This record gives sequence, C-alpha cells and structure tokens, in this order.
Amino acid sequence: MITMQEYTKKIITDIKNIKIQGASNIVFAVYDAFEFEIKKYNALDFRQYFDELIIEFWKTRPTEPALKSFLTAFSIELRNGAKKDSLLSFISDAKKNHKDAIKQIAENFASSIKSNIIVFTHCHSSIVQEAIIEAHKRGLIKYVVNTETRPLYQGRITSQKLADAGIEIYHIVDSGAYAKAKSIIEKENSKNILFLTGADVITNKGDLINKVGTSQISCALNSLDIKHYVLTIEAKIDVVDRKWNLDNIELRNSKEVWSVKNKHINVMNYSFDITPAKYITKMYTESGEGKTQSFVLKHKQNKEYEQMWAEIENKASQKVN
Repeated sequence: MITMQEYTKKIITDIKNIKIQGASNIVFAVYDAFEFEIKKYNALDFRQYFDELIIEFWKTRPTEPALKSFLTAFSIELRNGAKKDSLLSFISDAKKNHKDAIKQIAENFASSIKSNIIVFTHCHSSIVQEAIIEAHKRGLIKYVVNTETRPLYQGRITSQKLADAGIEIYHIVDSGAYAKAKSIIEKENSKNILFLTGADVITNKGDLINKVGTSQISCALNSLDIKHYVLTIEAKIDVVDRKWNLDNIELRNSKEVWSVKNKHINVMNYSFDITPAKYITKMYTESGEGKTQSFVLKHKQNKEYEQMWAEIENKASQKVN
C-alpha cells in the first residue's frame, strides 16, 4: 500500500463519503490531488507510485467515467514515459479543457432556448447549475423547480447556488415533481417547461445513469410532454461497452435511509438509476447538441485506451477492500 500525502488521502475520503459532490467537482479535486502529488514526489519508483495512486482513485466511485477517463489518459502518458513537467502540463490542459467545456455547454444551451422558461432539475450538477445561471443572465428563465434528493439532501446545494445568483426557486421533494408540473400547466397555462439534468454516465446504449429519482421524474414529466435535456461533458460517455444494470450500480449504506432492525424489513439505498434513451430529447455537450446515441457512436476509443481502461478496472476490482 502506497504512502500518499495527507492532502490526497482527504480528497479520496471526501469523494468516497460524498463530501465532494457533483461529477465535475470530483474530477477537479482529482486534478488538484495529482498536481499536488507530482510536485511533492521525489522517489525513484515514480511510475509504480502513480500506478498505485490511480488504482486508489479508480476505486472511489464506480459511476464516474469522467474521472476514469482522466485516469486512463494519465496512465497512458505515464506508460509512454512522460516526466514530471509533461504530466503537470497534461493535467493543466485537462483542467482548462474541462472548464472550457462547462462554459461551452452553458453557451450551447442558453443559445438554443426560448424566453420565459420554467426549468425542473434534480439533485446537483455543476454543469446544469452554470447553464441555468447563464440562461438567467440572458433573461430567459422564469423560475426553477428543484427536487431534493434523499437521503443526502443534495438538491439543497443547487437551490442555494441558484438562489445566490438571483434565480427564483421552488424547492420540492423529488416525489412531488409530477404534481408540481401538472399544477403549473393547469394554473399558469404554461407548457414552456424543460427538465434538465447532468449525467454520471451515458451508457453505450445512450441511456442515462444519474442520481436515483432521475428516471421516475423523466418518465413522469415525459407523460406531460415535458422534454428532458441532459447537459454533460463528453467524457461521461461509457467508451468501454460496459453492461450496465441496476444491480451493478452503486448501493450505499442502508443506514442513511433507515437504521431499523427488523428481519422482515430490507432497506436498500440505491444511489443511481437508469433513464432509457427514449425519454431523453437531446443532450448538450461541449461540441453541440443531439441524441445521446449519436454522441456514443462518435466516441469509440482506440484499442490502447480501451485496453488501459480494462487493465485498471481489473486491478482495482482485485484490490477492493
């Protein structure tokens, strides 16, 4: 087991314990950790150390392809003999490209919508947050209905951030989304409503893996002809053809939901669910907009990338505590 810096240990712990929330925030924390480690590390076994560090970060979250995409690309740089300065430049470029991508997604979204939009959103996505704020600056947002997820109340982050930007928020529990949308349609005679989410994963089928509750809200709002738009960087696309289903998506500690002790009560704490591609009207990324499946098709990676991803995945699965 490697002896990493305390700063890095804390980042790993905070990612595992969901103190760092939102896929982009997780990746930015990892950029910082690797930058920090490269600058601090002076021993001879440089490559071995960072190979081990990559495994430790890989194990933190099973549904973070943007994180894994960075770790895979970093591994390839490492294997091809990149030294400290080159690796620091690689991270600096990755960080800049990620920030630029978020800005571009916000621009792509805000440039394509009409005015007086009512936005529904779910949980917390920094990309969605930035896109809504950008649309608000252009005078396009009427108000936002934000659903609060349980048990960790992650939706509160979104409400607070948007309120700080001067946006009117209706904060509701996620099971109230259909009722609120139907009420808006009936009372305000408005159909100018969109459902926006980020993405944890876009699967090879074009389906969306996102915070649990996303699929039921998407299905319910689709029944009211409310369009579901996904805003995400393209690094969230699964490039290794993994077979996703509810059973291999992260389950968290059941005590977060209920610490009941009763042999007849089985408490399950699903973290994510899968929204079928048919419910997603379009996806906005840094390169434009379109159907999820069209982005999947153009993002097939080369063999070196796929083999490196599979190699790290295999090593990480063998080292799970």
